[in-house]
This record gives sequence, structure tokens and C-alpha cells, in this order.
Amino acid sequence: MLQTLLGTVLLLALSTPSVSMAAPERAPQGKARIRVDADYPLPPGGLAGLWDMNSIVLRVQVIGSKNRLVRHSDAITDVEPLVSHRVKVLEVYKPFQGVIPGDIIVVEQVAGVIDDGGYIYEVPEAAFAPLERGRTYVLFLRHKEPDVFRLDFGPSAAYLVENGKVHTQGHSFIKSALEADLLARLRTLQQAPK
Repeated sequence: MLQTLLGTVLLLALSTPSVSMAAPERAPQGKARIRVDADYPLPPGGLAGLWDMNSIVLRVQVIGSKNRLVRHSDAITDVEPLVSHRVKVLEVYKPFQGVIPGDIIVVEQVAGVIDDGGYIYEVPEAAFAPLERGRTYVLFLRHKEPDVFRLDFGPSAAYLVENGKVHTQGHSFIKSALEADLLARLRTLQQAPK
């Protein structure tokens, strides 16, 4: 039992993004700009591992977003820039706690540019750009609190759906060959015995 519990704690620790900060540099308006690098873990076991490591898998449409800075202490580098997206659930592939199509939930993403008045914190978009309002995505999410979920696996957990095709975001582990049949594979995982 203890070994299983320790293994679960270790697995959860390895599956959350770590955030590191570059040294501040001066921006043109005189504020220090701090680059925030989010190091997203790769899920073990490919798509099936990503499925297993997340609480819920959905197809959603982003209806609004808000940037916020989460402070873990008083240190300027102990922060987490988040974009909180309000999304409408369009389809549920892997259910969780009664979330159904039509529900509005919040999805948190380590991303964006946030000016807290003294510093400008920026997560480079090349790694994982914020989800865009009005766009449709397939998301693999971890439950955080009621109606709040998180993209802990970064670009490996978010796929743009456009004209019936699925596209990877940022540095995803799913390559183009899998993009074409991602939705079919999700439906297969959905049907698999638990």
C-alpha cells in the first residue's frame, strides 16, 4: 500500500509542469521583463498514457480568457503566469464527475504575458501559445477543483480542431501522422473496458 501511494505521489510530481525564470531584463517602458520557461512533462505510454494520466478528455470551444499571476511566495521568481480559459464542452471522450456537453468549465494554462505593475512575466508562445477564443480544441485535462481543470502536459494535451482535422500545438509529442486519426483513437479509448 505504501509503495503504491509513494509511486502515485512520484508519478503526480513528475506529471506537473515545472516553471523556471530567466534573469530579468529591462523592457522599453522601464519595467523588468522576466521570461518564464514552462517545462511540460511528456506523458508515459503515448496517447494511451496521456489518456490514463488525465481526469477528463474533451472537445471544447474557448469562449473567453483571462490572464492572472499566481504567487507562491514573496519572491519575484516564485510565480506562475496562468491563462484561465472559460470553455464550452462540446463532446466528452473521457467523462469525469458529470461534466456533459453544454457545460462551461475553466481550463488553466501556464502561458501568456502578464504585467503585475512592477514586472512583466512572459511565457514564450513558441513553446505553447495560449488557446484562442472561438477556436475548438481536444483537451486532456487534470482536475484541480470544482469546474476547474488544468493542462498539465502542455502542448501534448491540447489539439486544435479545424475543419474536421486535428493539429498539434507547440512542441507536442503527437506527430502529424497521428493527427489524422486522433479523434478515432480517442473513441477507441473511450470504448475500452476500464
